[in-house]
Amino acid sequence: STPIPDAVAYKCLAGEAVGEGIVGLQAVGEVLRTRGKTQGMYGCQSGIWDRTPEYVRKVVREAWKNSETSHIGGGADHFEAVGRFGTPRWSNSMTKIITIKNHTFYKSRG
Repeated sequence: STPIPDAVAYKCLAGEAVGEGIVGLQAVGEVLRTRGKTQGMYGCQSGIWDRTPEYVRKVVREAWKNSETSHIGGGADHFEAVGRFGTPRWSNSMTKIITIKNHTFYKSRG
């Protein structure tokens, strides 16, 4: 698959996980890299990146870079803010991998 451009990844990470700290941002970055697409990641359409202070942008960029080689999410290909949105129906067919702050990470079976 075609690599996700850094500018797109930054916007997605900020929109999906800006309040989750560098570990949470990095784990979301791993999912984005594993999936190879932004489909289903609604934070990618968020305008939050445009309003993100530079010191936070630096953390987002670092998390994206680190996600290229890290394995925090254990190969997860989905995540959800379960506390905010509830356990998603689609997670029934997946293996729960880890919870980091507000996000629970899942891996497709098979």
